[in-house]
Amino acid sequence: MTGIEPALSAWESRQRFPGSAHPRLPEFVGDPYDPARDRRFPLTRARKWHAHLSLFDFDRPDRASSRQAFRLHVLTEANNLAIRGVAALATTGPGGIMHADAAQAVGKIGVNVDDLGVDPLSIAGHKLYAPKAIGALYSRRGTALSQLLVGAGQEGGRRPGTENVAGIVALGAACELAAGLLSTEPDLLAELRELLWSTLSSFIPGLVRLSPPAGCLPNTLTIAAPGKIGADVLDRAPQLAASTGSACHSGVHTPAATLLAMGITPDTAIGAIRLSLGRATTIQDIRDAAAFLAQAARQGAAS
Repeated sequence: MTGIEPALSAWESRQRFPGSAHPRLPEFVGDPYDPARDRRFPLTRARKWHAHLSLFDFDRPDRASSRQAFRLHVLTEANNLAIRGVAALATTGPGGIMHADAAQAVGKIGVNVDDLGVDPLSIAGHKLYAPKAIGALYSRRGTALSQLLVGAGQEGGRRPGTENVAGIVALGAACELAAGLLSTEPDLLAELRELLWSTLSSFIPGLVRLSPPAGCLPNTLTIAAPGKIGADVLDRAPQLAASTGSACHSGVHTPAATLLAMGITPDTAIGAIRLSLGRATTIQDIRDAAAFLAQAARQGAAS
């Protein structure tokens, strides 16, 4: 499922409000910082119901539109934004069904659906060391979800087909292991992340830190080297597997809309590199990664 689909299905399953002869038009409210992949989906489905689509300023939830009878909030937990901010929106926003994409958060920080006040919440297994192609969707009691596919009655009648038993067991084991490590692992990863930052910043003059020291995921560091294109730096460091903050279309790199919306200048945003640490990361890994990136950045300056 995409980030918006569980909540949108919930609306479609009860599109006719009690006592109303016609379905009321919902307002789909999306985060202006969402990646494009989460924006494209509601446009196609919202058009089907002639619904209104608007962007939501998460810094000013009190400004949410009240034109429509129903509001849908979709949050993604990517780009180093910790899931704790969802709870504030749940209590100050205008209401409606709130779905949280917790793929990046579960297993790295504590996640409690009651504290967050969300209705559906989705989990991606491979983000916490379970196999790929397995996940979970939490649905608060009373939140109606329509069928994703038509067929048999597996998974509460929402998704027909034989269950992936091995994947389900593996996801359960991964969650159990992650829960047992939550008291120690986040602090250890945060220490390694700060070591990575201090080492990199000493090697690369003018290095910019885009992810804050506090309030972000403990295992993730986003940086930018001024005057560099992040993808070019990573191309010169084949020893590392990392992601950039830019999109490439026909060989032309453009800054990520997420970073631009956060107020990052285009020259800095195009140089963004996101570095993720894991359970097996060691101090030596940190030192090696910093050396590889520093060398790649210097090679770019010399060329």
